[in-house]
Amino acid sequence: MAIQPASITLVGGDSCTFTCDTGPADWTIVPQRGTMSPNGVYSAPQKWEIWFSTTITVQARTQPEGELCGTASILLSAAPAWIASLAAFFVVLLVLLCASVYAVWPPPAESPWLDVDPPVVAVAPKGSLTFNATLWHARDQGVTWSATGGLIMPNGLFTAADPLKKGDRVVVTAARSSDHTLTGTALVIVNDAGLRIEPAKALLRSPGSQPFQAVDSSDKPVAKLNWSVSDPQDAKVDNGVVTVSAKPAQPKRVVVTATDPADTQRQASALLYIDLGDGQAGVSTPAVELKRDRKLILLVMLLGALGALLAASRSLANFVGNKTFAPCWSLYYLFRPLFGAGVAVIVFFGYRIGAISGWKDVTPADPFAASFIAGIVGLFADRVLQKLQDVINALFPTTDGRGNKLSPPTAPAPPSVTSAQGSLTSMQMTVKGHGFVSGAAITLNGQTRQVTFVGVTELRVALTGADRAGPVKVIVTNPDKQASAAFDGDIQA
Repeated sequence: MAIQPASITLVGGDSCTFTCDTGPADWTIVPQRGTMSPNGVYSAPQKWEIWFSTTITVQARTQPEGELCGTASILLSAAPAWIASLAAFFVVLLVLLCASVYAVWPPPAESPWLDVDPPVVAVAPKGSLTFNATLWHARDQGVTWSATGGLIMPNGLFTAADPLKKGDRVVVTAARSSDHTLTGTALVIVNDAGLRIEPAKALLRSPGSQPFQAVDSSDKPVAKLNWSVSDPQDAKVDNGVVTVSAKPAQPKRVVVTATDPADTQRQASALLYIDLGDGQAGVSTPAVELKRDRKLILLVMLLGALGALLAASRSLANFVGNKTFAPCWSLYYLFRPLFGAGVAVIVFFGYRIGAISGWKDVTPADPFAASFIAGIVGLFADRVLQKLQDVINALFPTTDGRGNKLSPPTAPAPPSVTSAQGSLTSMQMTVKGHGFVSGAAITLNGQTRQVTFVGVTELRVALTGADRAGPVKVIVTNPDKQASAAFDGDIQA
């Protein structure tokens, strides 16, 4: 006696009619999921009620004797509920990520520039002066110094050493250590009566005024000098006091120069920055830079999650299209954006400090460059993680000497068959054994047959009209190509 069909997979809302080969029967299901009608029609619950795949056993007992006619199995698949939920989750998350990227997008990174102060100075022969370099819009303040004459130390201390004499001119150059193409220069005029301006640089909020003073080599004030500024339209100077009466249209850098009318080779200059350092234009303050960095890191996280979301969406679509989606992978898809965001942040930190090379002439602080890197890392997070592992193994090679370490997992054992009984009445064969895997194939006397996976210890094979009663060679082959030994089964009439 048998029930048809012996096993079937249903999704929410489906129904199936079962029959018993002995005629009318009393039908029961365990557990009670869905409904079973008296005439053997099973109706599954709705899709949103099935969040975990469940196997239901159908039993039929003959009327009126009550003898067991047989059993069948129903696999209620949770795949439709999870597919719909993941699709909705991906759409909502995509909208939120795009809106968040738009909201947190930081302003473009300011191009760094380098100033040397004092920009012009008169130094007596064999006299000394310390130059200072300021890298605007850059944290790395390291510079290297060079001069066309005299001596200059790594700290910027310049000495007008022999054979420099009165009237000679020396160009002092500071170059950023990490990028020698970014430079700033100053001019040294060798003069017996040295001259410099204090302070060598100053910041001014307009409108307002800033006093400067000219001193000689012995730090004594020098009077009766001709004062001028490089931009007289925005700033006026009177006896060393620079006045800005109106706020300029944009931040300004003004060069203030003092010249001895009796000796035009005796001159010096200073730098005046107007409306720089206000945190909005010109030079950003540390607090503003920190705020911008936080936005940049958040942007990297969002783009990393967006890239991982695109990869997960493509993977989900492939599995759904091939009808091979497994609900047990739902957590993988839910946490994939989080994984992509984390990997993107780690890679961006390496890119920011120079451990990972980027593109020439592209600053890591550029939000477009950061977004592209984060998106690519999220899209190919698994490959990036493997590459990082290769880098770590190369940098920190180790030998694991632990004796109690767990052994790596061994390859699964091939399947084995312990019994194979078939019936031409039910046109079905039951194969029992060990190590069966979903997707396993069965051959009967070398002919491949349709297989229903019941569990790791049981498979069912549909017989055909070409099969005859008697012995048959049964071989089970798992998807990993491992096959069982040939087993002598039996088909009964």
